[in-house]
Amino acid sequence: MCLGRWVLLWQLFQTGFSWKPLDEPSKLSDQWLFLNSNLSARSLSKLVQFRLAEAAAASYALANGSAEVDESFCLNARLRYRLRYQIPESVDFATECCDLLSFDTFGSDVCFESWPSWSIRVCCAYFAGRGPAAQFTELFFDETPWRERKEMSYLSRGIVAYHKSGITLSSQLVGLRDPGPLSHLVLESAGDLFVPQNLSLENHGVHDSPRGGQPVIRPYYQAFIRRFADTTGRGMFLHFSNPLKSWKPQLQDLLAEDGAGLVLHLVRRPSDMIVSGYRYHGQQRPEGEEWLYFSNPPDCLSCDHQAWAQIFGRCAFRCSYHQLLQNLSTAEGLQMEYLRSRWDISKMLQNAMKWKDLENVLQLPMESFQLHFNDTLRCIARFFLRAPGMEGSEGSVFAQKVKRFVEESQVHSPKLMASCREASERGETCRLPNGTAMPRKLTSQAHSHVASRVLKHSLKAALEQTKGWKQFIPFADLTYEAAIDTANTQMFGCPKV
Repeated sequence: MCLGRWVLLWQLFQTGFSWKPLDEPSKLSDQWLFLNSNLSARSLSKLVQFRLAEAAAASYALANGSAEVDESFCLNARLRYRLRYQIPESVDFATECCDLLSFDTFGSDVCFESWPSWSIRVCCAYFAGRGPAAQFTELFFDETPWRERKEMSYLSRGIVAYHKSGITLSSQLVGLRDPGPLSHLVLESAGDLFVPQNLSLENHGVHDSPRGGQPVIRPYYQAFIRRFADTTGRGMFLHFSNPLKSWKPQLQDLLAEDGAGLVLHLVRRPSDMIVSGYRYHGQQRPEGEEWLYFSNPPDCLSCDHQAWAQIFGRCAFRCSYHQLLQNLSTAEGLQMEYLRSRWDISKMLQNAMKWKDLENVLQLPMESFQLHFNDTLRCIARFFLRAPGMEGSEGSVFAQKVKRFVEESQVHSPKLMASCREASERGETCRLPNGTAMPRKLTSQAHSHVASRVLKHSLKAALEQTKGWKQFIPFADLTYEAAIDTANTQMFGCPKV
């Protein structure tokens, strides 16, 4: 361990840079450089480089199981926790600072005041790895007692989606920058896009975003909450992208479990999520999600700490997730994607099982959009407009609103996206239902997000040969199937899959 650290330190200090004051030791990462400047690591001060070398040495220890992570590397986090709560020296670091439900893979904000950094991942991966292996299938069923449900409110409506389970489609329906078809449907007059740091819900208190709303900073897409408010009243529509899970109720929990609003919950078969994620994250494309290319420290988006150590231990913590997938076999890459996504899948299934019987939650599988796009949209309209079984005459206000919603949403149909991908591969121009050419950006999305049936089938077969298949995936798929058949899907006429 010592030899590895000093070799790394010696290599860095051969650059001959002059000493400069260290303003913020947390400014060490690819993420920070991406957010704040185009600086290269060579332009940073020697003290910052020293800290980078310490991180590299700590990662080296993780990569070599017999080595120990230097306690001093995690000392600051431990001291901050002790001072904050005035507790004795014995602290269960993994529980108090790295518990997944404290800050959803970011670690406790008491222990880690600045992020992103090497400290969170290295320390939490090491100390979590010294404890018992996490049993993620146990997380599918939330044992926490229910809070008191208050009088139902329809002022707030929201849609909850997860990475590789509806985020792109739901973003398009809600609206990326301007209100989309779904926002127009549920709001009388949708205002401008707003990313809230806190929200006051009538009779349900105030919700404060974790870390003062910082998780919405690019490239962190988890905890991404977007809002369109009704300019004529108090109503609002909320889009939750990969929502945080915490011991403290989050905004989506208040809407769903406390009855503060109506929630559309998009879920997907876990094995399909893994296959889709592997294909999407391993593609060669000029533009993508920035976290895929970070190697200092390497990032796997919202993966758990032990998964981070297992994934990047394959390259001694010296590669990005994209680089890793490019250099593994299909079976090995699928195993890495299983590790990367298991925490997301666990959160999705826990919410799905807990919310399946709530009258204010409509739980829909992504397959519904692929197989029965228009009927699924009409089901969503009936749910949000509180009109079960109601279609009305062709000229009724309800019928006209639903017709407009369905027509405006056609450009986002999964079948249209699949046909556009095929047309593009043949060198043909993809056209929208009105005959106009598909915008280049949407054509690019079709290539990134839509795979052929043959490829999906072959990847699913390869997935069945991985360790994750034996440990986790079949049980996750069965839990998903148990969660999607609900009373609300029948009440509002949702198509069966």
